[in-house]
Amino acid sequence: MELKTIQLYRNFKLRQALEKAIIEPLEKEGIDSVAFTTDPLKGFFTISKEERHWFKSPEQESQLLDENTTTINLQLVSVSFKDDNKWRFSDGSSPFYANILDQNFLNRVQQSEESFTAGDILRVQLKKKQWMHGDSMKSEHEILEVLEHKKAGVQLKLPFRELD
Repeated sequence: MELKTIQLYRNFKLRQALEKAIIEPLEKEGIDSVAFTTDPLKGFFTISKEERHWFKSPEQESQLLDENTTTINLQLVSVSFKDDNKWRFSDGSSPFYANILDQNFLNRVQQSEESFTAGDILRVQLKKKQWMHGDSMKSEHEILEVLEHKKAGVQLKLPFRELD
């Protein structure tokens, strides 16, 4: 194959555009072929309904860029009590959603042993994955373990020494 043909074949956006221009019309009732040309005097390139599967673009592959686990403090933004719903947190610079995988913590929440107020902080083991999906970067957060739940301060600390 010619290098330019290979480069075009590897271009995912081009493959999707071809699929849209060729497969979609050929799947409609009454359309048996599509034809393309750059110069009508030189003829047309025709694709039949039976040949449409040759132009199906492959599923876009994801490429893992990074995966790391760290201990971090996160401020609760919103909690979810539904199974498989993500909680929203802030790391002090930006909010994000995360799945909580710590079943012991989730059990304590379900049994009302944990309660939350605005400004609460969770110290957690956070796993972050980053990957490329096509030409866009994606990320996912998972809380593997909740190490500590720090309640939001409701009283100011006063600068008094403890009396003996």
